Amino acid sequence: MHKTLLPALLAAAAAVHAQPVPLTGITHVAFRISDLDKSRAFYRKLGFEQAFEFADNGKTAVAFMKINDHQFIELYPRTPAAEPIGMMHVCYESDSLQAVHDAYVQRGLTPSDVRKARAGNLLMSLTDPEGQVVEWLQYLPGSLHVENRGKSLGAQRISRKLERVFWQARDAAQIRSFYKDRLSLGEELQVAATGGTRLAFTVADLKLAASALRARGLSPTATAGELSLKDPDGATILFVTEAPHTWTAVADRLIETPAESYPFNWGEGVQMMGLMKAARAARNPRYADYVEQWARIYEPQPIEKLLNIGPHPPNPARPGYCGHWSPASAIYYLYQDRHNPEHLKLANEVVDFIRHGAERSPEGALGHWQGSHQLWVDTVFMAAPLLAAVGHDQKKPEYIDDAATQTIVHTRHLQDPATGLIYHMWDWQTGTHSEGYWGRGNGWILMSIADTLEVMDRRNPKYKELSAIADKLVKGVVKTQDANGLWHTVLDDPNSYVETSATAMLTYGMLKLARLGILPTTYRAPALKGWKAINDAYVKDGVLVGVSAGTDPHGIDAYRKKAVGSQTWGTGAYLLAASEVVRVRK
Repeated sequence: MHKTLLPALLAAAAAVHAQPVPLTGITHVAFRISDLDKSRAFYRKLGFEQAFEFADNGKTAVAFMKINDHQFIELYPRTPAAEPIGMMHVCYESDSLQAVHDAYVQRGLTPSDVRKARAGNLLMSLTDPEGQVVEWLQYLPGSLHVENRGKSLGAQRISRKLERVFWQARDAAQIRSFYKDRLSLGEELQVAATGGTRLAFTVADLKLAASALRARGLSPTATAGELSLKDPDGATILFVTEAPHTWTAVADRLIETPAESYPFNWGEGVQMMGLMKAARAARNPRYADYVEQWARIYEPQPIEKLLNIGPHPPNPARPGYCGHWSPASAIYYLYQDRHNPEHLKLANEVVDFIRHGAERSPEGALGHWQGSHQLWVDTVFMAAPLLAAVGHDQKKPEYIDDAATQTIVHTRHLQDPATGLIYHMWDWQTGTHSEGYWGRGNGWILMSIADTLEVMDRRNPKYKELSAIADKLVKGVVKTQDANGLWHTVLDDPNSYVETSATAMLTYGMLKLARLGILPTTYRAPALKGWKAINDAYVKDGVLVGVSAGTDPHGIDAYRKKAVGSQTWGTGAYLLAASEVVRVRK
């Protein structure tokens, strides 16, 4: 071989092997069992309900015991007495099964063709060097699993997550290498030379779990850091404590709430924007599934109702209120990932209203509602991310220009030239602004700038203008950061309480602008300090606290007195920040 060709060929081979495999984790395990009634009763004692089953010739062929909306235990009754009892296969979930198939083929593997399985999902399989079957699945709309989402979730489940699967192999080292290097499977599948089949479920408290199991007539064995049981056929069921907190716990907790609980409003829109960014950062389609459930509630409804417009708006006090625009940003992100025309239709209708129906100041800035004659910093984030994303994808630079105009005009009247910090509201009829540098308000602006500049042509004159606004704002913001890493609800008032949604928003904005090369990377340090401070003290059982309630521009004293707790916009800001923290750590 010509020596000048060798490096290129080696690089090409490495590139093929490095092609990412889009997997999200284990979605089911399948067992061949000796007695269906006994096995089903055992798993029901663990709190897992049967979601559905398939029957052949009047007999159950497989029963699906549900752990959560994306994880199941499949029980296959043995038919011929000679069939071996025990683990049949482990199945992984992907949101792009054909991509998984093609990646494996490029690696010289021979997976089965992707096909539509009996439950209505896509499925493929592959046999490892010892003959063990591994499956991969992609959930499809209309399948039995998807139609069962939100159902058959036992209220008495001991655990809500299958964390790991252990199985035995003759040559454990070879099989481990095959799974890691050839299949790109993660730590959730463990292989050993001894120990048999084991399923490990997570629980928050081992003592409480042991007490619950005993109350149900089971006899768990407690060892260091785990509980263990045997199922009717001898497989070991383990319960282990949950891993230390990670940011995905907030997203996981969020999707436990019924989607219909959340209205089509600004806080919920920001929350779903954050959840869509989380879906991408964590490569977890469960989060996007949840946003899709929520979107489908509102997509059939008249746009006049959703936007509070028309001759008889539902809330006549604030017709055309901007708070109903941010949900369209989340739904447009969903369209970017899933290409459902219904998602695009709603997003375009909201864009059309922003462009042609919303109140505008003489300079072209959006009013907070029709007849408000006021510029609120909140309004900028309700519109700019949507205008920027749609403008970029649909090749409509005028939309991106409009997004930039919102920040430019708002800050023209609200950014203090001495401190760089930003007031909350300016009234274009009286020419006056509210008092106090509201923390979350400064976050709204910084996030808007980041999302706009991400898609803006650097040759656009407004690019430099927005960059200068961001630079001035961040220089002022870092001077007000508390020693503990958080920012106060009134930025320059250390006697006002520290506030987590403002901290998360500023973290997102600084990290994203540094990633884009607009701000120096030195700003990562204060941003990550803020992120650590939030997680050290303000995330409790997957819920972000320390978020101020909805805030109108009534001045410094009103900001200080706002109640704090958990709010949808705080959860959304936290997940947005997480999506940028993940990029830094990678």
